[in-house]
Amino acid sequence: MDSHIPLGRAVKQPAHYVPEILAGIPRELARSKSGIKVDFLNGLDRWTAYEFVWRDEEQRLHPSVLEIEIGCDSKNIVESKSLKLYLNSCYYRVFTGPEEVLTTLQKDIGDCVLSHVTLSLVSVDKAEEVFATTEPLGECIDSAPMIERTNKNNTVLAVESGNSVHERIYTQTFRSLCPVTSQPDWASVLIEYRGAKLVRSNLLSYLQSYAEHDGFHENCAELIYTDLLTVPEIEQVAVCAKFLRRGGIDICPFRTSTPDFIEPRGRLIRQ
Repeated sequence: MDSHIPLGRAVKQPAHYVPEILAGIPRELARSKSGIKVDFLNGLDRWTAYEFVWRDEEQRLHPSVLEIEIGCDSKNIVESKSLKLYLNSCYYRVFTGPEEVLTTLQKDIGDCVLSHVTLSLVSVDKAEEVFATTEPLGECIDSAPMIERTNKNNTVLAVESGNSVHERIYTQTFRSLCPVTSQPDWASVLIEYRGAKLVRSNLLSYLQSYAEHDGFHENCAELIYTDLLTVPEIEQVAVCAKFLRRGGIDICPFRTSTPDFIEPRGRLIRQ
C-alpha cells in the first residue's frame, strides 16, 4: 500500500482543515487483479458519515449526517480512513452555511476520486426521518442447507432448471477482510436478478466463502456481481452490499446490469 494511504498506520488526528489528507486508490488496481471488466459495470458507491459536524461564522456547531454518492466509473475510490480524518478536520473550518459545506466537500472529494460526486447534508433533528431503518426486500437465504465451503474459487454457483424467475434475495452473514489491516468487515448483501433460479445452498456457500477474502468493499461487490452475471441462464443482476459502519461511516456499493433494478435505499438495523 502506498505510503500516502493512512489506513493501517498511526496518524495523528488533524487539528486544522486538511483537504490534502484525502487519499485516492485507483479502481483499476483491484479490477485488473480480479479480472473485472469495466464495460459490464454500472452503479455507485454510497457513503454515509454519521459523525460529521460543521462550524458556522458564529462558531456554532451543527451535528449532521453526510451522504456521499460516487459513481462506479470514477477513476479512484476514496480511502476510508483518509475520508474520516478529512471530515473530522472540517470541524476546524468555518463555513458560511450548509451550501458552502456541500460545495467545499464536493470539490475536495471530487478532486480525490477524479469524478463528480453528489452530496447531501441532513441535520440531526431530521436524520431519524431520513435515515430510518428498513428491512431488506425479498427472501433471506441464511437458513438454506449448508454445503461444504472451501474458498471462493472452488465454490460453484448453480441454477435450477425450469422457468425464468425475477426475485430478490439476501444474506445477513457476509464477511470479508480489509486488505490492509486484515480486520473483518461485515455486511448484508442484497441481490436482485432475472433468469433461472439460483440454488440457495450454493449461493450461500459462495457468499460465505468471502470470509477470508482480502478486498475493499467495492471490490467485493463487483466480484459478486461479475460472478453472478457469468452464471449460465442468469440474464440480469444487481448487487448491493450494505456494509456495517466503521469509524462512523458505512459504505454501500451498488452494481447493476440494468436500469430496471433500482438501488435498495434505506439503512438496515445493524448499520
